[in-house]
Amino acid sequence: MNFKNYINRRKNQKYFCTNSRIPFYNIAKDYIPEDAVDFKILDIGVGKGEFAAHINLLDYSNMFQIEGNLNTVELLKKKYPNILHLELPNRIPLESNSLNLIHSSHLVEHLNHKGLFEVLQEMNRLLVENGILVLSAPMLSDFFYDDLSHIKPYNPVVFINYLSAIERQASNKAIADNYVVERLQYRYGEYDVRGNEDEGVFSHYYLIDFVIRVRNLFVKWLKIKAYKRTGYTLVLRKRVS
Repeated sequence: MNFKNYINRRKNQKYFCTNSRIPFYNIAKDYIPEDAVDFKILDIGVGKGEFAAHINLLDYSNMFQIEGNLNTVELLKKKYPNILHLELPNRIPLESNSLNLIHSSHLVEHLNHKGLFEVLQEMNRLLVENGILVLSAPMLSDFFYDDLSHIKPYNPVVFINYLSAIERQASNKAIADNYVVERLQYRYGEYDVRGNEDEGVFSHYYLIDFVIRVRNLFVKWLKIKAYKRTGYTLVLRKRVS
């Protein structure tokens, strides 16, 4: 094992082991030029407007936002001029090939497969060539279904497949074939390496069970934790045809 790679991977896991969305907003922010006056951004599913607040643009006239909650839209209108109430899937009232970056955080898991396919079609229609698509979403974990509005977890390979025309068996044809992965950053959660004691790990021999119990106590004493993937941010670039 390359020790330098191990250290970098360990730092990465610790930094992205968080419930905060800020580290993932920063990934999208890296693709927004500070001095690009005509750089147009769309944030889909804005929630309380955290992404717009975080990137802190001097001029929001070229930033468009879509939100399905009408009360939220009315509140955000006071600060952001181009926010629209729209429930997805639906046609987004913007011109084709007009956006440089589309950002969507924790939206796709609220859509069924048909709705997600339609939303991806709209995203592809709106992005200019060389435009950036940033998608953040949770993966299946112990807490995914604690929200009744969560319909289905989608792994990042779904978006890569349908926007890069990768060969596969699927019920829908690919939407595009000219997207490339710029970055795939996973979010992590800590879990107890001892496992679930209610479910237990047992053998046919009491001695082996005793050894397992001692091992678990030792792991607890050392405060050993492990990481598992609980979400991700995927950055795709629409290549020039």
